Amino acid sequence: MNDFTVGRYRDWKLYLFGGIVFIILGILALAVPHIVSIAMGILLALLLLFGGIVHLFNAFSGKKGATFVLSAILSILLIVAAVLLLIHPVYSVMAITLMLSIYLFVQGVIQIIASFALRPLKSWGWILFTGIVAILLAIVIWTNWPVSGVSFLGIIFGINLIVWGFSEIMIAISVKSLAGKG
Repeated sequence: MNDFTVGRYRDWKLYLFGGIVFIILGILALAVPHIVSIAMGILLALLLLFGGIVHLFNAFSGKKGATFVLSAILSILLIVAAVLLLIHPVYSVMAITLMLSIYLFVQGVIQIIASFALRPLKSWGWILFTGIVAILLAIVIWTNWPVSGVSFLGIIFGINLIVWGFSEIMIAISVKSLAGKG
């Protein structure tokens, strides 16, 4: 095991706890996927609204000129987009679904690369498996978008959390066994 691996996984109990939490959250997401999806859409809309208000405040507190006009226009666009997403949260869920697809693909690639760095561990294959599952989920979302629907986002999110949780638990068990040998 290299220094990076030892340093990153020194406290196996935190990874075990994190894995258990991910599994519980994944099960909850699968129980109410439409609520999880809509909540994610509303959160996105609120973040855009907050960003638009802050940006508008900054525009008015600065010097007036060409940058003021551009900042004010951008601020108003953010606020209008946020209000529309709050009025129609399904649209924000569709946008999040597309972003989740991109995120899962990147997460999968990173986990696959990381798995090869963790090959000294017996459970490195779990990280590889998690990466492959994340990429497959990304492909499923991408190929079914925009029909993927409101519940699909919550279901995919729940599945990803459960697989990630099992992966973290397997790493924790493997590191604990290596620590016992050292």
